[in-house]
Amino acid sequence: AAIAVNLVEISPESPAFHYLLGMARAETGDADGAKKAFAAAVNLNPAFVPPKIGLARMHRQSGELDAARKTLDAVLAEIPGNVSAMMEMARLELSRQNPREALNWAEEAVRADAGAVDPRLLLIEVLVQTDQLEAAEKSAWDATAVFPNNLDCMASLAQVQALVPKRSLNDATA
Repeated sequence: AAIAVNLVEISPESPAFHYLLGMARAETGDADGAKKAFAAAVNLNPAFVPPKIGLARMHRQSGELDAARKTLDAVLAEIPGNVSAMMEMARLELSRQNPREALNWAEEAVRADAGAVDPRLLLIEVLVQTDQLEAAEKSAWDATAVFPNNLDCMASLAQVQALVPKRSLNDATA
């Protein structure tokens, strides 16, 4: 975070540096500092979306679910296809104990960017958290087929398979 603080001190008018400071503070667990830095970035450039997503994430992690929802709704109103906002909305709905909506948002994120790994990994995570293990396993296999050299996809498949009730090898390959 020290480097990010220095960057903000050198160039306080840079929304990018405030965003980096927010990310650094979020990484160290300083939620209030992260929120302040993300808010400063948004104030400097209201069109800059990444700090809005960061702010929504910090609100969610702090239990401020309505504030997170308001921020994400605003982003999605501006940019309906924003995959990062959709993914954060899925995580928010999980926090709200609304698994059906979480699944809808995760699926929408995959549809919006089928060529990206992260939405697929989130979909698998949502399916696991909602105890839809067979669907999670299928999604993990699909992700591994699309991204055969991606270690995160392979790890996700291994984790899901560890949770799925054991079957015979013939059942798994049929």
